[in-house]
Amino acid sequence: MRIRLTDFRIRNFRCIDDSGWIRVGDITALVGVNEAGKTALLNGLHTLNPGSGEIEFEKMKDFPRDRVTEEYNENCTIAKGRFIVPPDYLKEKKLIEKFNLNPDTNLILLLERRYNKILYYGFEPKLENKDFIQDLLEILTNSRKLINRKQTGKDKSDEGNVFTKEIQKSILTNIDALRKQIEDLNEVKTNLTGPNEREDLAELFDSHVRDMAQFANTASEEINPLLDILEDIADKMRQKSLSHQLYEEIKDDIPIFIYFEDYYILNGSVVIPDLIKAINGDLRYREFRIQNTLFKHVGLDPKEIYDLGVHGIFDGITKEKQADLKTRKILLDSASKKMTDTLNKYFQERSYQVEYNVDGQFLEVLIADEDRRIKINLEERSKGFRWYFSFFLTFLVESQDAHKNAVLLLDEPGIHLHLQAQFNLIEFFKKLKDSNQVIYTTHSPFLIDEENLSEVRSVYENGEGKTKVTEDNLIPKQKSVFPLQATLSYKTSQKILKEQKQILVENESDYNYINVINLLMEKLNRETLNREIMIIPCKGSSKIEYFARLFVDLNNFPIVLLHSDENGQKAYDRLIKTLFIDKKDKLMLLGNIFNHKQEYEVEDLFRKETLIKCMNDVELTSPLIPASKIDNNDQTFSNSLVEYCNQNQIKLPIDWRYQLSMNLKNEIKNMNIDDIIKYVSLETINDLEKLIKQINLRIM
Repeated sequence: MRIRLTDFRIRNFRCIDDSGWIRVGDITALVGVNEAGKTALLNGLHTLNPGSGEIEFEKMKDFPRDRVTEEYNENCTIAKGRFIVPPDYLKEKKLIEKFNLNPDTNLILLLERRYNKILYYGFEPKLENKDFIQDLLEILTNSRKLINRKQTGKDKSDEGNVFTKEIQKSILTNIDALRKQIEDLNEVKTNLTGPNEREDLAELFDSHVRDMAQFANTASEEINPLLDILEDIADKMRQKSLSHQLYEEIKDDIPIFIYFEDYYILNGSVVIPDLIKAINGDLRYREFRIQNTLFKHVGLDPKEIYDLGVHGIFDGITKEKQADLKTRKILLDSASKKMTDTLNKYFQERSYQVEYNVDGQFLEVLIADEDRRIKINLEERSKGFRWYFSFFLTFLVESQDAHKNAVLLLDEPGIHLHLQAQFNLIEFFKKLKDSNQVIYTTHSPFLIDEENLSEVRSVYENGEGKTKVTEDNLIPKQKSVFPLQATLSYKTSQKILKEQKQILVENESDYNYINVINLLMEKLNRETLNREIMIIPCKGSSKIEYFARLFVDLNNFPIVLLHSDENGQKAYDRLIKTLFIDKKDKLMLLGNIFNHKQEYEVEDLFRKETLIKCMNDVELTSPLIPASKIDNNDQTFSNSLVEYCNQNQIKLPIDWRYQLSMNLKNEIKNMNIDDIIKYVSLETINDLEKLIKQINLRIM
């Protein structure tokens, strides 16, 4: 029920011209080789709403250097973010009625950070618009006509009550200038929600009112109605917009962004005089930021601690100083307990005890655990433990010790951890996601969760040195997806050693379809795939025999699911006569399961209408394909589709089967039961359940 980031976009930042919108979930991994731009994505996103409150970027360092001379201006965007504000949150805050919001749909908050460092915001659907501008332009046009037609005379008196040509020209000049400014405003992408924008417009109107009001005595009938309207709009602009009011109501609950990288790892002892110099800007060194964070966590002023050490705590110490020492001891103990509790909650390898100790010019971090009961300096712990400790420290301080709703941006986390600890880090992220989203970069295969590959984004460099991001992980540079490939290979081998049950399928598309079917069964409360079964794609029916042999040689016979086409039948015939001669029940030919005499593939389990709609929803082809034109009564869906596209010169993507399976999975993932039944059909659901039951029977 919290406000959550759903998409972000980085522009005009370092090696990124435009990343495009990047979808994120609870835990999102940005995968790619070094120098692909992963860190730039995190740094750019951090500017949107930094938990530290420090907005750190500058023109010469961060704007793309090949464009800075000709294209830079302070209104260039750095980061945009879309956030869901769920109805339950709005109801709890009693904002539905107050702002006349739809109680059944999510409200979308849009944030944007530009090089002028101002944070812009808006909502979808919009809470206000600029309709008044068209009305005002029409009023200005009519007022101009009246002034232009008014007869002029010569002022022969001292009273200035005659409408002269000079007065007429001055009023027309004001109207024309205001009209041009209003037309320009209408073209700018703003709904005048921010206080500064509204105040600027109010002052613009006031200035023109002052300029024209001096002529009211000579043309009151023509300009007074216009002046009244301008004053009325100026008054309204000085009131807070609905968007601004709503933003003020929710801004404390908007996720903050906490950025953490190797740069922030703490050593364990702080030389306080050096830290004071760094705070004053007189010294630069690597650990300054994390050391300053440590003092913020314990609630102490480095200079106060230093002054106490310089003057000597035993030299004529006053009662006031004694009271200060007691207060600081309480703060140190409180912060130590907070860090102890946090470590033991999230980092459960052992039970830890933390102690912050100040001795004159030094602050020391001491750690004890159940195996090493004597407190030792943090410096003597492993670098992996220090990473965890330093991360928690930053997290606690920037979220004000409250684990506030945050988006945690982690650059190459766990790089100092051993392999099993890297796997454990994924489980740690899953604990954090209950109250925080996690976006992290990696090129380690051991930091990829193979159960959530849909949450992995591949980052790569195009041929022009610019960063690009893709969701489908099928990108030109295979080095960028190596962690994904290595993850699947390693995980597969680990589960083989544990003798987990397997089902071999022909390719990645079949892998996705089986997962889709299992997801459907779970949503509909029907029989799901045995939890011990691991689905393994085998790069085609011709390769499936080699994969099968790996398992059979370990005396572990997997289930093999094959298409009922020419290649699938050949593989079936080979396996039933060789490796599976005594385990024929482990081989599944789709056509036999469903009594189809013709060729039959996994796609044919679904209605053609469902598959075509899924393709068209994401515009997989251009033009879109009408379902009525695909006749798959005598052949498979894939053959019918390819035949139709060839006949009509429609280009199918090379990986269309994989993309279709992924799109179907994403569609169904967000559907409720009623929508699923309409989308898939009850008859299809029954067939899909039959397949699941047949697989489960064979795994026994």
